[in-house]
Amino acid sequence: QHIYIVMVESEPPYSPPSTDIEGVYSNLEDANNAVRRLANDFVDPEGCENGTKYDGTIYWAAEDVGNGESARVFVKLWEVRGPGSEKPCDWEN
Repeated sequence: QHIYIVMVESEPPYSPPSTDIEGVYSNLEDANNAVRRLANDFVDPEGCENGTKYDGTIYWAAEDVGNGESARVFVKLWEVRGPGSEKPCDWEN
């Protein structure tokens, strides 16, 4: 089983880059729709690029979303570990 995590990466010109989780989805269609919605929220971005990766997830990126800041919106696919995937253990510290 997988979950789809929608992330926004931003890189301001004079600050460290940041990555934020914008949502967690149980299906690909909703995650891809969230990427489109978040990308559409940027006003007058420059140098835009979008596409579909081999796993069906989509991405969007812009060289400048204002004040020289670049941004990327994408889906990260994570495997969900089922019950019993971790052996019980006690605290050691």
